[in-house]
Formats: sequence, structure tokens, C-alpha cells
Amino acid sequence: NRHNSQDSRVWGFLDKSAIHGKAFIIHWSWTGHGVGVRFNRVGKLL
Repeated sequence: NRHNSQDSRVWGFLDKSAIHGKAFIIHWSWTGHGVGVRFNRVGKLL
């Protein structure tokens, strides 16, 4: 679906009042260039 999806580059900033939650864990972590997974960070608590 990435060819039909949109993110903040398309629709702009998200209003703070629209955020309903808080991040608490790293689900998936890519390297800086997106070519590999940083497995040592997957599942870490924030």
C-alpha cells in the first residue's frame, strides 16, 4: 500500500490534540539508511 499511502509530507503537521496515547516500546528499528534491522533495539522499552 505504500504507493497509495500518505504521511506528514503530504498532509502537514498533526495537531497535538489529535494524539491519543503515548509510545512505550520500540516495535521495529531500521538502520540509518533503512537497509538493515537494529535487532538490539526491537522490543526495548522507551
